[in-house]
Parts: sequence; C-alpha cells; structure tokens
Amino acid sequence: FEQPQGSPEELGKALAEPKEEAVTKALINTANDRGGKDNITTVVVTLGGLGARDEQRAQRLQLKRDLLARMPLFRPLNDAELRRVLQVTDVVSYQDGDTIIREGDRGEELFIMLAGNAAVVRDGNRVAELKPGEHFGEMALIRSQPRSATVKSHGESEIMVIRRPDFFEILRNEHQLAVKLLWQFTGVLADRLADTTRSLGSARAELAVELDTEDVTQDIFGEEEDDTRLTIPIPGPADD
Repeated sequence: FEQPQGSPEELGKALAEPKEEAVTKALINTANDRGGKDNITTVVVTLGGLGARDEQRAQRLQLKRDLLARMPLFRPLNDAELRRVLQVTDVVSYQDGDTIIREGDRGEELFIMLAGNAAVVRDGNRVAELKPGEHFGEMALIRSQPRSATVKSHGESEIMVIRRPDFFEILRNEHQLAVKLLWQFTGVLADRLADTTRSLGSARAELAVELDTEDVTQDIFGEEEDDTRLTIPIPGPADD
C-alpha cells in the first residue's frame, strides 16, 4: 500500500483558489505530475453563496461550452469531452487597442472571441473584424509558426485561450478524444487548402483576363514609325 503524497496544507492551498476552474486544473495537474496514468476526474463542490453570482457563472460556462461546440475543431465532441477541453481553457481580458497577436511573431495559442470584437491587420491594412464566437490561431496548436496577421482588440474584449502544452496534454492522456481532435484538424487543414486553391485559381483567372484585354505596348513605345527611318546603310566592299 502506497502512502498518499502531499499534505492537508497543500490541498487547502489549492482549494483556496477563488475560481472552481482554477481549483480543478491545479488538482488535475498535481495528479498528473505525480504519475497519474489514467483519466483523472476532479469534483469541486462549493457550499453556500448560491444566488445571482452562481447563476451568472453557470450562464458564462454554458456560453463557453456552446462556443466550443460550434467550432469545426470541437464539433464532434460530446458534452464530457467539451468540459475536458474547457478545463484547459483560460479567459483573458483585453483593453481597446491591445495587441493580441503580432504579425511575424511565433505563437502557441488558439484564441476564441468570447465578448467584444477584434480587428485583423495584415501589412498595415485592416482585413477583417472578429466577433464573438469566431476564432483565430488554431494552427499554432499543432506547430509554432509566424503569425500571418496582427490582431488587436477593438474596444474591451474577453477571449478564450487554449495553449499548445495543455492541448498536447489532452492528446497524450485522452486517446479517444485525441483521435477526434486530430481527425478534425485534418478536415480543417483540407478546408484551408481548398480555400487557398480557389483563391489562387481566381487570381490566375483575373490575371489572364487582364493580360488578354490590356495591351500597353503603345503606351510604352508609342506609335510604330516608318521602318525607313530606322534603316542604317552598311558600306559594301566597293566603298572601302
């Protein structure tokens, strides 16, 4: 029989966290760090304080769950699997004008708009506006690569963040869930490749039409002159 590790003081410190999500995450991480080899479930029961605050918290949790469920990446997950993903999801607040990601920087987070809006800027040009429920940066969960655009908070905003180390922890320990997530990632990549192919095809067609209908030769060289003006006499042998 192995003696349990840890102490009541350590447990009390974890339970003193003000948010239940932080408590469950800390307990699960501790269990994993100490050799947990199977699915680990933590149940935190809060006594007292029932009222508007708890109802608001429940509504907020349901909103986060619904946002995940609508994303292609998480759409096939059942309710328990969505809750597991929510355990590794943080919520970060941004003020107006705050930079969330910067073009060219490497990152490892997926971002999901929870409240507010964000502007997408590429090469100094504003190309899109992100609203609640929309997401960006999903490819950073798989590999670290330079961000293709800058995203800035437009007004105050709250954003759900999933980081690659936490995502990989799920993949390592939740095999059935990992298969679903990786399969969905394959679909997301296929859709992105198809969109890129369509965009390239449209650009190629537009360029072909432009080259076919616009002849700028005369604009460059002017009207064709009489060839005799360009004739240069070449002396023959008799002229030597």
